[in-house]
Amino acid sequence: MRWGEVKEAAIREAKDVAMFDLNNIPELAFDHEKMIINARDDLNEFLSGM
Repeated sequence: MRWGEVKEAAIREAKDVAMFDLNNIPELAFDHEKMIINARDDLNEFLSGM
């Protein structure tokens, strides 16, 4: 892929960016949902220890 094609693809994808409730995550590509859930759990664990 040439840089121009990558840039165009990134712009198209960026149009779908949004914020979601962590308890209502839409279907995501690859293992991104698992990554978000793990980060949420790690953050909750960290904050509960404060």
